[in-house]
Amino acid sequence: MATVGASGPDAANTLPPIMSGTGAGVQAAMTPQDNIAAAASGDQFEIQSSQLVLERSRNEEVKRFARLMVEDHRSSTQRLKAVSQQAGLNAPLPAMLAAHQTKLDELRAATTNMDQIYLGQQREAHAQAIALYEAIGSAEGMPKPLGLFAREILPKVQAHAAMLTKMNIPTAAN
Repeated sequence: MATVGASGPDAANTLPPIMSGTGAGVQAAMTPQDNIAAAASGDQFEIQSSQLVLERSRNEEVKRFARLMVEDHRSSTQRLKAVSQQAGLNAPLPAMLAAHQTKLDELRAATTNMDQIYLGQQREAHAQAIALYEAIGSAEGMPKPLGLFAREILPKVQAHAAMLTKMNIPTAAN
């Protein structure tokens, strides 16, 4: 599992500062490689949680959103790999940070209200991604390809967040 943004015995259990919470106190002090790992982890969480919901949900609106997440985040992952190489950085690993894995495990364990849990996690994940891409896109000293990628992907992530705001799924819809 990729570990970024912290050091010491608890490093694998924390998100980088920019990825904890919902974007408040955004810090752009992460290294470009940390930013790549955080973005890749977010993509993997989006893909895997959405695939799980596609298997279990009975709500067509939720499933439509989940299909879009799988498609868009697979595309984002491929673009991130190319951008990493252009910037002379290591391509992201197909791994999740421990905090993303914990959220995925929580979703897997859900026996009721999976749709609500999924949508809540998606809202939080998209708020974190917006904060991450805003910081990457405006950080001084960021490799140009990474900054451009962040500014290009940000509107799509914001559109996903807007879609989530409009979704209101009744309890036990899955």
